[in-house]
Amino acid sequence: MSKPITESILSNETRVFLMCCDFRSFSAVAHALGITQSAVSKIIRKFEDSIGFELFIRNSRPLTLTPEAVSYTHLRA
Repeated sequence: MSKPITESILSNETRVFLMCCDFRSFSAVAHALGITQSAVSKIIRKFEDSIGFELFIRNSRPLTLTPEAVSYTHLRA
């Protein structure tokens, strides 16, 4: 059986980022993927390091995109 197109095109970091945008919770994403919340946080941190800015305001619940992330997602659409 072939993978869904999103799994074959998107990087792991991008998939986790999009899931975090949808779920608005690292813990919920971790549960859905069967990994730890710490692993999700590390994946997002690696992605942030590669693009040069933070994606989420981490002290808010639910997770909120930073202004830079909002601009980034609009530019990529």
